[in-house]
Amino acid sequence: MGFFDPLAASYYKNKYGGNAGSGAVDLTGCTPSKNLKLSEVKSFAIVSNDAESIGEQAFADCTALASVDLPSAGSIGGAAFYNCASLTSVNLPNAFYIGEQAFAECTALASVDLPSAGSIGEHAFRGCTSLASVDLPAAPRIGERVFRGCTSLASVDLPNTLYIGEGAFADCTALASVDLPSAESIGGAAFYNCASLTSVDLPVVTSIGEKAFYNCTALTSVDLPVATSIGDYAFQNCTSLTSVDLPVATSIGDYAFADCTALASVDLPSAESIGGAAFAECTALASVDLPSAGSIGEHAFRGCTNLKTIIIRNEAAACQLNVAALINTGIVTAEGAPTGEGFIYVPTKFYEDYVAMVAEQAAMLLMSQGMGEAEAQATADYIARAILRKIEDYPEICGTITATEV
Repeated sequence: MGFFDPLAASYYKNKYGGNAGSGAVDLTGCTPSKNLKLSEVKSFAIVSNDAESIGEQAFADCTALASVDLPSAGSIGGAAFYNCASLTSVNLPNAFYIGEQAFAECTALASVDLPSAGSIGEHAFRGCTSLASVDLPAAPRIGERVFRGCTSLASVDLPNTLYIGEGAFADCTALASVDLPSAESIGGAAFYNCASLTSVDLPVVTSIGEKAFYNCTALTSVDLPVATSIGDYAFQNCTSLTSVDLPVATSIGDYAFADCTALASVDLPSAESIGGAAFAECTALASVDLPSAGSIGEHAFRGCTNLKTIIIRNEAAACQLNVAALINTGIVTAEGAPTGEGFIYVPTKFYEDYVAMVAEQAAMLLMSQGMGEAEAQATADYIARAILRKIEDYPEICGTITATEV
């Protein structure tokens, strides 16, 4: 394989009789020398089929470099074009490997078309603030923070990408839509603070990492038909999110949808674990149906002031309902008293079991606030019976009653 070393330039001196100040250089067949002033090079082309690899930091800080034509290059080393602030055009039709930070901080680079790229290293295009579009049809994996801070990036086409790394598109504030038909996993903070992102198509994603869509304030809906796990803070502060459909998700992380103030409906038929503060401060949320809930974490629905209906369809022994999850909702006030307007609907045959569980936790909460044990226990039993209702008595709210619920 041919290898190009930018600090090698006696060929240029012998052929052209000077340094690179003229601004256009054909670097075919370079051999070692120190006479080439790379900072002044404005464009270059390597036309020989021998030049298949560009080494690490090869053209780093070449701030005048405006265009690159490398038709035969298969490998671009780490930081090869780092901080080439004038670079607007890159032709790499056969590049299959892009190293870490290869084009990082190339602030004038407007578009990237890498039809053959199979591996994109970490931070490869980080801080390319003029980059508006990306076409990577062959890349199976996008590494960590590859496009972080690409504030002009509006669209992404990644038809064969299976994995999106941590922070891959974080702070891409112009990114409006993402089509990832093959992606199976979204890493932590992958789309963190993508404030223009309105839609996401993730038909085969099975896991969403921590803070993956944190602060995506324009995101209106999420449909994750095969996702089983939603990480902590995954959609926190997505203030335009109105609906969530997670038909097979079994685990919802801590603060996963906290502060989603427009979220009105949630479909969680398979959720077994609801993390602490998972839906905290979702002030538009009116009802939640949790047929499979096994654990509902502390403060899970805290501050959901419009939440007046929670339906739990499994037995009490399988469900750990934390009373603190309901503080300052439409069911329990901020002080822990029943509102009289909202209720938890549970299977009739497990009603007394739920009363005992809720009363026990309520008593502990009251005693932590200074109430005596006897008074706390009596008050707690009243609270439990005031907020719990039997599913079979309210078919207009709870829908069809199954045999296990009666």
